[in-house]
Order: sequence, then C-alpha cells, then structure tokens
Amino acid sequence: LPENWTDTKETLLEGMVFNVKYLGMTLVGQPKGEDMASAAIRRIVAMARASAKKFRKVTLTVSPKGIIITDTETADLIEDVSIYRSKA
Repeated sequence: LPENWTDTKETLLEGMVFNVKYLGMTLVGQPKGEDMASAAIRRIVAMARASAKKFRKVTLTVSPKGIIITDTETADLIEDVSIYRSKA
C-alpha cells in the first residue's frame, strides 16, 4: 500500500486494487472467526500445492461494496462478492 493510502477517501470508496496469484477458494462452516479463516487458508494452500497447474494472475479489488476478482490477462470476471451491510 502507498504510505498515504489513508489520506485519500476516494481510494477507500472506489476500492484498493491488488495484483495477486489466485490459489483457489473453499467453503467454510461459519461466516467469521480466526480459526475458521486459518483452516480455510490451510485447505486452499494444500489444494494449490497438490495441483500441477500454474497459478492464475488476478486483480483483487476490495471496496466497501465488496470484493471483485478478475483475471489479469483476459479481464474475465472470476468472482464478485457483495458485502452485505446491516443498518442494525
């Protein structure tokens, strides 16, 4: 992240963009929790290591609206996950 990322409100509203390698995804039993996240990451890494495939380069955009993953080379949408915000 740039040093002044907290100074730009537009960046936070539009989303932060990260160029990463996509290892995969897995289902989880609970919607939150450090133990759940750790177990899910271990499963994803194990599956990625067992696969002979080359990791896919993707663009990960994280914003208050959600998370969007697109293929860097083809610009194909891989995932678009909305973040539900309760007003309660």
